[in-house]
Amino acid sequence: MFNDSGAGEYTGEQLRKALLIGIKFDLRASILLSLPYWFIGYSLKFINYFIEEKERLMFSRKQQNGCFWLQTFYTVVFILYTGFNLLDLGFYDYLKNRLDASSVVFLKNPSISLQMATESYPVFSGLLLSLLVGVLFFMILKFLVFNKKIFVSGEKILYTPVKIKIVLFLLIAGLAHGKFSQYPLRWSEAFFSANSFVSAMALNPLLYFYDTYAFKEKNFDIDEVKKNYDIVANYLGVESPDKENLNFARQIRAVYGAFDNPPNVVVIMMESLASFKLSHFGQKIDATPNLDKLIPKSLFFENAYVTSTGTARSIFGVLTGLPDVNSRETASRNPLLVSQYSAANAFDDYNKSYFIGGSASWGNIRGFVSQSLKDVTIFEEKDFNSGKNDVWGISDLKLFKEANDYLKDQPLDKKQFTFIQTAGYHRPYTIPSDKGDFEVTELSEQEIKDNGFVDNDEFNSLKFSDYALGEFFKQAEKESYFKNTLFVIYADHGLAHFASKDVSAGQKRFRLPIMHIPLIFYSPSLKLEPRVLKKIAYQPDFMPSITALAGKSYVNKSLGRNLFDPRYDKERFAMTISSFSPPVSLRLHDENYISEGNVVDGLKGLYPYTTEDYAKDLSTESEDYKQNADYRDRLGRGLYETTKYLYYNSKK
Repeated sequence: MFNDSGAGEYTGEQLRKALLIGIKFDLRASILLSLPYWFIGYSLKFINYFIEEKERLMFSRKQQNGCFWLQTFYTVVFILYTGFNLLDLGFYDYLKNRLDASSVVFLKNPSISLQMATESYPVFSGLLLSLLVGVLFFMILKFLVFNKKIFVSGEKILYTPVKIKIVLFLLIAGLAHGKFSQYPLRWSEAFFSANSFVSAMALNPLLYFYDTYAFKEKNFDIDEVKKNYDIVANYLGVESPDKENLNFARQIRAVYGAFDNPPNVVVIMMESLASFKLSHFGQKIDATPNLDKLIPKSLFFENAYVTSTGTARSIFGVLTGLPDVNSRETASRNPLLVSQYSAANAFDDYNKSYFIGGSASWGNIRGFVSQSLKDVTIFEEKDFNSGKNDVWGISDLKLFKEANDYLKDQPLDKKQFTFIQTAGYHRPYTIPSDKGDFEVTELSEQEIKDNGFVDNDEFNSLKFSDYALGEFFKQAEKESYFKNTLFVIYADHGLAHFASKDVSAGQKRFRLPIMHIPLIFYSPSLKLEPRVLKKIAYQPDFMPSITALAGKSYVNKSLGRNLFDPRYDKERFAMTISSFSPPVSLRLHDENYISEGNVVDGLKGLYPYTTEDYAKDLSTESEDYKQNADYRDRLGRGLYETTKYLYYNSKK
């Protein structure tokens, strides 16, 4: 084992893997930088085919002049690239971070930054060395690349056999792709280890700078955070408010007596499952019989909401306790947000595992999960014996089998925290050939429409996903780990189809069905009486509540609040985002009222969305209603801005 400047321990195998990934990134950078050469070279040779013999000599001379400028161009590129790498080394030596686009902030004080650099590092001697190496590089290009025989006449390129050209093209394209996978090599591949030094070794400075450029600005408004600090801190239950230092930390209290012994925890994310598609909410075609059978045996939150649509956003929001409000890209795709605080790390004495049927490169989930969940093991499609079902990897049925096979083989004296991400209920709605005893059902067009489905393919896809869940529980019940395990089932979001007769007009008006999802806490050994809870359960609350129910007390630094702590029951809100187009559109609602608006103009109105008067704005009816609406405006915008602030500061 090795250690680097407090980065944590790492193994030789991890270092070798990081170096291999780094080489792949370097090859990609080299290929991208060489594209102008290949494009210009082949373009000139293509032109040679269509000019007269007598003109070819004159054209050849022009090419030779062009060679000089092209080799000069590449010499400049070489010097800049070398300098960029040296700057990256200095940056890492100083801050123990690779150079990313956020470093452009130092250009705001160029004289101070330059003075610091020149006093700390051999800047001028480094520049001189780069220039000398650049001259040598220029000569190498002149004799080995940009000479008449190779670049102008094309004797070694123009007449290369077509088969060899095709092989070379495929080889270069493969090296640029970076891996034998549906997804190309991405920055998140470098963050397979929780050790920061190992991750740094795997990155290419130029590509990483490019990947982070779109996120170079930390786009929170510190003045807005402080403006609404008091109201947000009070809502979150901060015990020691500190507006100056923006303290949001507070204690999450364990639910004592829920279990005789600390339970295993298995969190299951059901893809695209809106609440209105469960029989519990009135649906008549029995699409989710296994989920519905669990409800009477569970603690079931029937008013649970996610922040927005999008699976990657939902996973980020659940694991961090911070809703994904990024408007440009999902937070998991932002390299600068790859390492986040997570309540799941309260399970510090547990083995942690993450199961995904497809590739963990999707949504850059690999980097985010690896960096935010300490010592987690990720299992993806390449780790399974099961065959691929469709674009989303192996089927849910096989995914649950793989997870159960893993859990049953773990020692009973070591507790497990396992996250299972399903994806089957998703276009193209593929029912696998190996589907057990599942039977496809054909419903009439009217039945499909009345229950909020698009077609029979979608209906059967949901039914099969539920069937896979049922088979998982059948198998798990036979295993020794089952009895003392807390199973938490939720959905990442719903689907935008509101024709169902079981969805109220008010819910449809404010587009809530797509955010309204089931949330189930089930365990055979849970000591609390099963019941349906009507309080609002908001996505950031899920993980703090899981840890509390499992008997863990810890310091929380996210927006999440414990659903089992009665201190918060006097007011519980869900913040949902209807549009990420600037300015971001927000809604804030509790069990009775909803306010809507955007982050610039504020949240307006107070609508009784659960009643027949759902479109009536009560904020104009009385002063109390107006004050209620004003409070929601401040709280909603405060939660939104605080979320963006905590992306960069929750670990402090």
